[in-house]
Amino acid sequence: MENVIYNVIVDGSHFRCMDTSNGMQLGLSGINGTVISGPIVSGDRMTVILKDNLGNQKGYVMKLPSFNTITTFSA
Repeated sequence: MENVIYNVIVDGSHFRCMDTSNGMQLGLSGINGTVISGPIVSGDRMTVILKDNLGNQKGYVMKLPSFNTITTFSA
């Protein structure tokens, strides 16, 4: 079995999780806010900082390719 190397791209109002070994899209998630920093991918995790419409910033660590939130933090 091949190892999957994840990459996440910002595509308009969505995050797209891609397998860099074959170019296949593995997941898609809507972005709830404005991307301030990231996405930074390490293994099967993604970290991103978003700003909401009130100007509040929050960081998220998400599992790939599902984009399930693992943890959040103040940013």
